[in-house]
Amino acid sequence: MMHWQLFYFLILLPITITKSDASLIYNTNDNSKTIFDCLYAYIIDGHAQYEHVSFRTNYLIPYCRRPLSTDPINKIQGYIENTFTFKNLSLQGITSEDLLQWSTSIDIIEQYSIYLSKNNTGFDAFIFNNCSSLWFGSNCQYTFNLSIPIESFGDFVNSSFVARRNYMEKIVIHTCYPHLSGCYRGPEPMCLDWREICDGKIDCIGDNFGTDEEYCNELETNECKEDEYRCHNGAQCIPLEFFRDSRLSKDCLDGTDETEDKGLMGVMLFRQPFECIDSTIFACEETTCRQPHLFSCGDGSCTNYYSIFYLADFFPNACAGTGRVAYYRQAIYKSAKQYSNDCYLLLFCKLGFYKILQNDTYNITHCLRTNWLSIDCTLEYLSFPLEPIFYGYFQPLYSKQLLIKSDNGDGWPSYICTDPGLCLYLPNATDRINGSACRSAPRYQYPNLGLSAYLKEDAAICASMGNINKYKSNSSLFYCKKSHKYISKHRLIDDIQDCYYDEDESYNASCSLNDTQRFNCTSETKCLSPLGIGFDYPRCKNGEDGYIESHEIFVYSHLCNHINHDPQLPPENNENDETNCEWWPCHTPYTRCDNIFHCANGIDELNCPNVNCNINEFKCQIIDSPNDYYCIPQQYIYEKPVDCINHDFSNILYRNVFYSNNLTFNINKEYISWKEKTCLTKNDICGYSSTNDQQLICNIVEKENIRFNNEFSVDLYNNGTLCRMGKHTTDLVRSPYYFSAWNLGYFPPVINQISLSSQQSINIKPKKPLDIKTSIELIEYCNRGIVVFEGKSFEKKCLCPPSYYGDRCQWQNQRVSLTFQIRPLGSHENKQSIYEIFIYLIDEQNGIIHNYEKINYISSIDCNTKYNRYLLYPDQPKNPNHTYSIHIDIYEKSTLLNYYGSWNLSIPFPFLPVNRISTQLRIPSEKSQLSINCSIQCGTNGQCFKYINSTKEFCHCDQGYSGRYCNITYECSCSSDSICLNTSVCLCPLNQFGSNCYLQHKHCQSNKNSCQNNVNIYNQSEHDESYRK
Repeated sequence: MMHWQLFYFLILLPITITKSDASLIYNTNDNSKTIFDCLYAYIIDGHAQYEHVSFRTNYLIPYCRRPLSTDPINKIQGYIENTFTFKNLSLQGITSEDLLQWSTSIDIIEQYSIYLSKNNTGFDAFIFNNCSSLWFGSNCQYTFNLSIPIESFGDFVNSSFVARRNYMEKIVIHTCYPHLSGCYRGPEPMCLDWREICDGKIDCIGDNFGTDEEYCNELETNECKEDEYRCHNGAQCIPLEFFRDSRLSKDCLDGTDETEDKGLMGVMLFRQPFECIDSTIFACEETTCRQPHLFSCGDGSCTNYYSIFYLADFFPNACAGTGRVAYYRQAIYKSAKQYSNDCYLLLFCKLGFYKILQNDTYNITHCLRTNWLSIDCTLEYLSFPLEPIFYGYFQPLYSKQLLIKSDNGDGWPSYICTDPGLCLYLPNATDRINGSACRSAPRYQYPNLGLSAYLKEDAAICASMGNINKYKSNSSLFYCKKSHKYISKHRLIDDIQDCYYDEDESYNASCSLNDTQRFNCTSETKCLSPLGIGFDYPRCKNGEDGYIESHEIFVYSHLCNHINHDPQLPPENNENDETNCEWWPCHTPYTRCDNIFHCANGIDELNCPNVNCNINEFKCQIIDSPNDYYCIPQQYIYEKPVDCINHDFSNILYRNVFYSNNLTFNINKEYISWKEKTCLTKNDICGYSSTNDQQLICNIVEKENIRFNNEFSVDLYNNGTLCRMGKHTTDLVRSPYYFSAWNLGYFPPVINQISLSSQQSINIKPKKPLDIKTSIELIEYCNRGIVVFEGKSFEKKCLCPPSYYGDRCQWQNQRVSLTFQIRPLGSHENKQSIYEIFIYLIDEQNGIIHNYEKINYISSIDCNTKYNRYLLYPDQPKNPNHTYSIHIDIYEKSTLLNYYGSWNLSIPFPFLPVNRISTQLRIPSEKSQLSINCSIQCGTNGQCFKYINSTKEFCHCDQGYSGRYCNITYECSCSSDSICLNTSVCLCPLNQFGSNCYLQHKHCQSNKNSCQNNVNIYNQSEHDESYRK
């Protein structure tokens, strides 16, 4: 039986028939006891408005119960409203389509559809539980204990993490990477974070010293192709198009494809700080520290206080989102309790533990009243910390007699010891104590600046002289002669001092490195590493590297953006970039959906994504209630013409906009209808006759000093109730904006005009985003997961994303995090097609599928979408004897279900806990052809093809067969008009869906709505969220 079955999810939607509005997807897995009961968080974009990126990002993240134990799971019942059997439903004439409207489980609906079509009496007694409001699950066993239903689990996850911001510097998120055998990180509960593997410093000490940096020299010598960007740590090669495309879409594991917020230069001035405490996206969860010798906070953020092991110094803001710094510091102090009580008291008082430890065995009072001459501490020397981790390298050794003589909080060591395998370029050790290399401590001086100040230079020598791993001379490496250190040539002139004597940053031949991706300074002979250009600090003499954007790309967006005297657009003939802006079009890809009304009737903000309103409705925020808003139909928005003749246009002329659904009040056409005016001009607003109501280019009337009122408010029903619809263009300075056809994609699809015309009022009940009330206890209970309550006892359980597992999401998973973008090539027909794409994690030796994801890809909609997906190994830890890779199949399904081709993505560096893969998949103009003279034997049950992206050959198996050579048989469970791709993987026809393709899209069930344009049957939620297995 194939291992993939371990990941077979039974997908549920909310199971309430009449009471719940929730649109959760709920998944149970009866076949696996380690991954079950999953909710999928579907997230689109995740980019702030000021980013103005040229693509969208698409996440589908399963939050599941992922316990360590494989013991049988007890069936817990919650609150069940009533129970039906399939036979009951059938006798009442309930169809599978009815169940879809009831928002029950997709797989239960599909099973019911099979039951009806095959008249399978064996399922007569199959139970369907109708849950009470706000409860869900196969036994109605779960609730989030909220007062309102959840319309989108993705929104719920986002809101839950946003609520964490209220607890910055207060919460402790403690997760560990357990799969590096024998790694000792320090005294419990200290443990290894996966980001600390291959981070340029040794974190595993003791018997397996340095095991976290083993094999990492392979990254340093890794090279990429010319059309790829080499991530700075060498762990990845990504498409050059992904370089600097959005700081919230970090495609490199180390995040070096995007800029780092160091200063406030240029458009950076308007960026908001990016924190990982409230983010679940790859930019946090799948990112390591940007450069060596930083300390990982455990959530994707890092602090430059690797000197958390200063110990005596306290940085309360370090790792504010996880508390990892403060938590580990306390663990280090408490580890001293391994000494006898009196020895511990001596350290507690003389080293100032009382400043850090609260509610400890002792306090400052004990220090003030203790007779130190009578304490029972028999040791001559006391080491603290107990391991060489102070500053990452050092272990101070204190004389008991000198401590007794010192003042409280002012103890000073006699020796500084190191592991003999580290810091080989410090002065020779004077003593060997307990196996450590020890040197006399720096001389105590008054005032005491703290031990860390005296060890800073020694720490720099330890970090920047010599290599952790042994290297041989290599063309990819540069040797820092004085520092006795090999580094990658890509580290030269990158604004990071890798060599103690600065040979890497003083290198004067950087333009001869034959690196086409370096930035050539025009003011001096220097070629910068890509890491050091852009929004980071300028490195060229005249600062020309401060802007890396192409003028040809950005100059258009700098025109008429309310920023006078743009430095890229010098004045000419008494005109500048803000001259004649009254003729500037209001509706362009640069103004579309940026939450600013550029057009007088707001058409540039109509039907935008991520606005929870219907087609042709505006979001209107209720005054004095920032979290509440109405959705107002465009067809009932009017305004009264204003008197322009007697107005002095050196002053602002304010407009009067209101809402009314009275269909007769404007029978005399005395008001301006926003619906009837494709373009609302100055003539319209002033009541002049317009020569062209439907003109093609609509101007920005605000450039002529005609504006909304100061509140930008709309009078509802003309009765004084106000709501705010948007912002003036002057309210926000806009960043440079890429042009992309993606920005043109937010236009209403083909819709039922009858249903629109019948909509005569706004939804009086305000729509509001989720406001999650949480607590430190609930946040810390599941770490980076989500708390759900089980059963009538409301027992806390955790839903973990793929990056974590355990009862409390406390363990970090080994995984593949895949980012891919799909680009069709060739004919127009090819670019209008609909494709089904299957992404498999396979064992290369046997061709066995261990995990898979799939997406429906519509070329005309998804061309610029970046998909982010997780692939998990079948075992934790993964089998080191297996070689894994990613196999991707694509099928064209606009007409018939045609196999089109496949890609193969290797997974390099198996020693890394997280393999980050970022790529572009280019769909060729013609489908793949059979490989002639194939080098592998596919037998009679498969055909030989070459991968689209390589010359490597593989067997594409017939239905009923799988494996590397198509020699493994399986039983097909798919519908007869679908295609079996594996045991439980089905390729459905265009008008069908479900795990086994037994359900039909409602749009395609009647002759009147016959999928004539193919795309009509798919909306964004259907082809990305609810269509899961």
